[in-house]
Amino acid sequence: MQQGMNDTCSCGSGKKHQDCCQGKMTPPSREPSQVELLQLGNLFNTGRYVELEKSSRALIGQYPASGLIWELLGQALQMQGKDSLHAFQKTVEFLPDDAGAHYNLAAILKSLGKLSEAAAGYRNAIKIKPNFVEALNNLGNIMVDLEQFSEAIESFHKALNIKPDSAEAHLNMGVSLACIGQLNKALA
Repeated sequence: MQQGMNDTCSCGSGKKHQDCCQGKMTPPSREPSQVELLQLGNLFNTGRYVELEKSSRALIGQYPASGLIWELLGQALQMQGKDSLHAFQKTVEFLPDDAGAHYNLAAILKSLGKLSEAAAGYRNAIKIKPNFVEALNNLGNIMVDLEQFSEAIESFHKALNIKPDSAEAHLNMGVSLACIGQLNKALA
């Protein structure tokens, strides 16, 4: 995708492309080295999110199509309470077959009150990884919020078939059943 000089830079810096990454971009197929990824991982694991954000932004200038770097940027922003939506959208763009990427994007969308979009994200995660209990549970919770109780119950049922000892899925199933008036089943 071509960027104009006055467009906002795709690296997420908020600067104009001409003042940021213009002329610095490398071919999108190029990936960061293991050493660069390990350095970012170390920053994440040690809770150094400001440094992780700065380093991720710098590497995105070099590797704009690296889903892993976009994901780490998203995590850094999220841990600092900053807007991470764009970073997680880019993660899904570059890692479309990664269930975790769809899950993270769905969680951000849910926190923004975009429930239908979040549900679609959880469904994508489940399509990639059918036994993703957390995604099934979160999808069920969104369906409760949207008052689509039969789909919520179905989602919790699938989660419990995979992980019968999930206290969270049992609780959510009970809430859903109570919402539709099936109090004895809810109590059980």
